[in-house]
Amino acid sequence: MTKKILYLVIILISFSKVYCQQNWESVNPKPSYLAAKKVKFVSEQIGFIINGTDLLQTTDAGITWNVKEPMPGANDMEFINETGYISCNDGEIFKSDDSGETWMLLTTESSEDFHTISVIDSNSVVVASFGTLLSSNDGGVTWTSLNPPSSPFYGSRVTAMCFTTQLTGYFATGYGSIYKTIDGGLTWDLKVETNLSPSGYKTIYFVNHDLGFATSEFSNIMRTTDGGETWSLVVDEETGMLINDMHFINDTTGYAAAEFNAVYKTTDAGISWTRLITPDFLYGTSDLYGIYAINNTVYTVGMSGAIYKSVNDENFTRYSPTYREITKITFADATTAYALTINSQIYKSTDSGNTWQYMHSFNTYINAMGLEFVNTAIGYIIQGRGLHKTTDGGQTWNRIEILNEDISSMAFTDANTGFISGGFNSVYTKKTTNGGATWQTVNNLLFGKMQFLNTTVGYAKSGGTALSKLYKTVDGGTTWTEIYSSDSEIRDFNFIDENTGFFAGSPGIQRKTIDGGNTWQEMPNLASIYTDIIRFADANTGYAISDYGYIYKTTDGGENWNYENIIRVRDLVYHGENVYIAGPGGMILRKPSGVTLALPVNSVTSNSNLLIYPNPATATVTLSTGAGSIVGVKLYDIAHRELIPQSITFSNKKAFICLPASAAGIYVANALLDNGTKISKKIIIN
Repeated sequence: MTKKILYLVIILISFSKVYCQQNWESVNPKPSYLAAKKVKFVSEQIGFIINGTDLLQTTDAGITWNVKEPMPGANDMEFINETGYISCNDGEIFKSDDSGETWMLLTTESSEDFHTISVIDSNSVVVASFGTLLSSNDGGVTWTSLNPPSSPFYGSRVTAMCFTTQLTGYFATGYGSIYKTIDGGLTWDLKVETNLSPSGYKTIYFVNHDLGFATSEFSNIMRTTDGGETWSLVVDEETGMLINDMHFINDTTGYAAAEFNAVYKTTDAGISWTRLITPDFLYGTSDLYGIYAINNTVYTVGMSGAIYKSVNDENFTRYSPTYREITKITFADATTAYALTINSQIYKSTDSGNTWQYMHSFNTYINAMGLEFVNTAIGYIIQGRGLHKTTDGGQTWNRIEILNEDISSMAFTDANTGFISGGFNSVYTKKTTNGGATWQTVNNLLFGKMQFLNTTVGYAKSGGTALSKLYKTVDGGTTWTEIYSSDSEIRDFNFIDENTGFFAGSPGIQRKTIDGGNTWQEMPNLASIYTDIIRFADANTGYAISDYGYIYKTTDGGENWNYENIIRVRDLVYHGENVYIAGPGGMILRKPSGVTLALPVNSVTSNSNLLIYPNPATATVTLSTGAGSIVGVKLYDIAHRELIPQSITFSNKKAFICLPASAAGIYVANALLDNGTKISKKIIIN
């Protein structure tokens, strides 16, 4: 059946499909965290990547990649000379006649999801869905259905397809068969079949009219040298991975992208293959889906938006700093952030997450956890039985405490005062007041998490397999009082101030308090999910993350929750005006939170009307201003934890503050004037 099509020039605002993920910005990987499906180049400088949502472009040989335009549902892409085609879901096909600069939508009157495309010449193209083949020999003006043969058990199930001429073509199926046509798809001959399961083909690729390859599950590579009449299995110990894509630069030299971030090269027309060195090759991790070679440069792309480049077959380099799962994010000040990967690597950003650089690796056989910085220089991290400390912003780390059993959690209220909790046979919570040089046991409780709101008030949840309990301290961690107990599992809690807090875990165990834990009320609309993480910016706005990493948002204090289409989230942090989430493949996303938290230390202006002396301060400090009388003062550290002074006296329009002994660090002094004005300034306490 022949179908007329209509050319429509793509106008960005005309897209009605949702192509963004609730306006989350990917700050790593860049330009997108979405899986890259294909990469193609039209010249040494200009190349394209599709990821099912956007069309990415480079104009400088992969030095930079940017989103060119939305391309929702894109599955496959091919170019021949200046002409390119992209096959998409919902029967959509896009065409470019100017090397990808502009694209036109071809209406096929089909609603099939076209997952693969084969471009024979600028006018001849074939697209395939699982059950349909459509061909055009006039540049997409008209389309003809080729009606592939169907299995009585599986249907057509076309998983891969390639045409070498208008008459000669091949398709492979999800049940292990390869078919060939020599009459443009009117008839098809079965060339390969198997009884093995699973045996679905992933790709079929022809170098020329005679030499071709088909790759399938069980990591098989089938090879033909007679135009697909006969096929033989390539026996090569090197090729132990499932091949997802191939590209040859001539009749003998080609490259293949595979699972587990493996890249292979052949120089003998595919008889043998050699695995090249890629930075993130690891069994059971990410996969590569697309590969393209041009002259001496190879590009390969895959899961989590990964983009790699190699010149002259040298080691592949990452476009983004890391594609390993991010398990923790923490901020040290207004712009300095740290990220911890699942393989215990630390990355640092000094521009609010816009760019990241590698800092340090720990023993990868023991996962690090609990990354926490008290300022831009001093930070702590747990790894198994050891607590490590940095004093130079994460460049070097020293183990300052090692115990007989694993450490479960830690919390620091300033550079000197902190807590660790752990053990199994013998449980404990310990406290330091000298930056970890010495520790004293404060109780024999095991805490899975601790959070301090200031130097005196803190909360903790029980760890291990014991009954889930919440505890509270009002004396800086010296004593802890049980405030809640449940037979169900409490997995996380979060307090935004001394009185307002939330906890969640097993279905039906989500609760909220507004009186410091004296009473708790249920959050009913979270009752059906297991919640691993709960975070709030204020009393109304917060997120809950399920055990599968699904993310839910509330703007009414937990009464109602809305699902956001992002999965496998591992951490979430509010900072300034933004909220950040982290997860697989190096994913760090950011968007405005709708809530502005108190100014972080380094964002406070230093030329305000607020005078602080001495600054740096030690035991006492005086605040004054010519703008009015000071009637209230709050001191906050970089994590927005309030520092409780020993005393504050207001006299002669000034505030006289007596500082606690263990208050060393950088703080923000927020002063309230008698006319209602609030002014802030940084203060350093030695």
